Amino acid sequence: METKDVSQTEHSETTERDPLFEEVAITVVSSGNATADRIAFDYCIGSNRASRIVEQLEVAGIVGPYQGGKPRKVLVDLPTLKAKLNKNKNTRPVQTNPFNPDYFSYTDDYPIEEVWNTDNVLAQLIVPRLLAFKELDKHGCPEDFKDMRAWNNAIQEMVDAFELMKYVQSLSDEESAIVEKGLNLFCKYFRYLWD
Repeated sequence: METKDVSQTEHSETTERDPLFEEVAITVVSSGNATADRIAFDYCIGSNRASRIVEQLEVAGIVGPYQGGKPRKVLVDLPTLKAKLNKNKNTRPVQTNPFNPDYFSYTDDYPIEEVWNTDNVLAQLIVPRLLAFKELDKHGCPEDFKDMRAWNNAIQEMVDAFELMKYVQSLSDEESAIVEKGLNLFCKYFRYLWD
């Protein structure tokens, strides 16, 4: 009777990461939601595969251990995750010919994972700054608004749009309308967002 070395099997399963591992890791850290159900839903994959990815995230030190029915605790922030993902990873050289079909312009400072999620990265940067700007309440208001309250409501609509961009992978029609309105306000009044 042949026996199987279980420790070798378990080790190889944890070292071979799912092809979606990095993308899921970025989403989990960005959203703070580390549940297999959410991953399965967001990526249209089976619950077993999603559970394996969550286990891989735990082994990598990105999320904490299983806590019953609660979401797992996210243990790292986005810069730490970026460092973990780039560790021991070969980066492609920067191409300089934009006519080359393989052209890409990111460097080690902007890995492809971050470029793929530029909307999410920008939303993470913009939301806290918009909220701080709004809370200062020492800024002027564009002529289009009758008072500061109306202007602050417009700033909140911008925040709401970027918040949806941070956490939601696929938007409903209502959410899409919120994002579109908030981004249009942001584009139109960008120059008023500093004093």
